[in-house]
Amino acid sequence: MTKADKSRELIALIDSKKFVGLKPYKIGTAFGGHISAGLGATSWRSSFFALLCGWIFRGFEIEYSGTGPLLFIYSPSYTKVELHKQNLCKIANIIPNSRTLIGQPRRPKLDTKGFFTVFYFPLWLLQMLRLPFNFKQKLFLIGQLGQCKNWLSLFLDEINRTKPTLVTLYSDSRMYENITAQCCRGKCIPTATLQHGMYSEPTVNSFSGFELFVSDTLLAWGEYTKECAIRSKIAPERIYKAGLMGVVEKVAEIPDLPVFGVMLSGAVEHAEQINTELIVVANEVANKFNLRYIVRPHPGEEYPYPLPYQEKLMEYVCDDNTSLQQLANSVRFFISPSTSTVAFDLIHMGAVSFMHNNSYENFFSSCFGKLNFKSICDIIALVRWSSEFRGEYETEAAIIDKYVFTSNEKQSYQLFFENYL
Repeated sequence: MTKADKSRELIALIDSKKFVGLKPYKIGTAFGGHISAGLGATSWRSSFFALLCGWIFRGFEIEYSGTGPLLFIYSPSYTKVELHKQNLCKIANIIPNSRTLIGQPRRPKLDTKGFFTVFYFPLWLLQMLRLPFNFKQKLFLIGQLGQCKNWLSLFLDEINRTKPTLVTLYSDSRMYENITAQCCRGKCIPTATLQHGMYSEPTVNSFSGFELFVSDTLLAWGEYTKECAIRSKIAPERIYKAGLMGVVEKVAEIPDLPVFGVMLSGAVEHAEQINTELIVVANEVANKFNLRYIVRPHPGEEYPYPLPYQEKLMEYVCDDNTSLQQLANSVRFFISPSTSTVAFDLIHMGAVSFMHNNSYENFFSSCFGKLNFKSICDIIALVRWSSEFRGEYETEAAIIDKYVFTSNEKQSYQLFFENYL
């Protein structure tokens, strides 16, 4: 049995448990991301912190803005990434009759409503006795159950007060968004989920985000995602090609600077090896062309392992506040991992972008055409080719861009949301 199959088996097993206080919900589906990563309980500290946030404290607070029948939700699932929240707000701002509900992180604060969740503890623990997790993983799961229950109580107060005609989620492959979509279905409120990253087809080590899809409509980036979704048995009528989230600023002109960008992978299987390979490639490319490189970590990620940077070749490491647009206007080209969709974002902006088809996980290399590279020789040849034959590169990039994204994003989103006004 593959790792992905084991994750599916665990999700189905947890879905079969009707947890007290959360009986209408498929908890395994909501926690799919956590389950694939071993419930995220890498230490006793993380388990007890989840437990405290779920029971005695509220680990988030809610901010509201705007008026109107269209509700956009950004939850604490993405607490570390301010840029993601900005993308959601960009889309919400396209529609004048909309409002946002933002789940913000905060320091743990005693909350009387959250405290009463503690009485579910023995019941949930009894329901978990036969689950194949160790005790600290069960504590982590119970903490997540408590946080979901607290989040749902706040969300139900909001929809009972405002009665939205449509709830739009940042991505229903995450815990809070997924259980919110399930809640809306029970209340007969239509839901749509924005595409965070590009949903990929399953690999041996990971199942697809499509398998956790519970919303009524997927607001897909373009044709590639639609094809993948249909192959994953999502009905075509539930897919709307809306385009990339937010307003994309195009690169006016590729800067002729002695610097290129390196985009690191996020927390996927073999992330350390994937990122190590990327930096080794970057060192070779920098030496070959007498360049330096800027490193852009995956948003919200911390890397506890050393990477083989060479100080004489590396310019600096960006922080989370550095946008892709800023970076795209500062470097000659980019190299990115095939475990991230950032290479597509860069092409959509008009930057020169190449994807490393690494030895471990290749979620998106199949649709990156001639701009893939496997070896150092490959990337050296691509850099020369894109410099000497810029027209040929731009033709290839345009093919990828047209396949992955929908043009006129603003108009596409407006047309969709107008149906619910």
